[in-house]
Amino acid sequence: MTDLETIVSLCKRRGFIFQSSEIYGGLGSAWDYGPLGVELKNNVKRLWWQENIQLRHDMVGLDAAITMHPRVWEASGHAGHFADPFSGCTECNRYFRSDQLDDAMKASKWVKAIEKCLGKKDPEKAVKNWAQNDGRKLGENLPFVKDTEKA
Repeated sequence: MTDLETIVSLCKRRGFIFQSSEIYGGLGSAWDYGPLGVELKNNVKRLWWQENIQLRHDMVGLDAAITMHPRVWEASGHAGHFADPFSGCTECNRYFRSDQLDDAMKASKWVKAIEKCLGKKDPEKAVKNWAQNDGRKLGENLPFVKDTEKA
């Protein structure tokens, strides 16, 4: 798999992007677009706008400044009251943003194991067998693992 540094290096060599103010040491997280980069960026923006705004009847377009008066951010709830809800896992002691929880669960070993069980000839028996064996290690806090008689 290609890492981000390799992609950035290729883009710089081909004239897509340049670090902003590079000759003066650069400006963190700011990039300037070369001729090919401008074309690519405009194509992506045009396609995104078409798919997410023009082709949908429940959306309208707005082109506004990101830098706004602080009262705008307060009125919209983005200042003072803004929060990313988190969920904590009591098993691994990690915290997940709510919008990342679904992907984290799908990547977990116990979800993958249960998905395999559901593809078996007798999924109920396979899940019960998993709960009584591997489930004790992979998903000990799952209710049907704690009480395998109900699994």
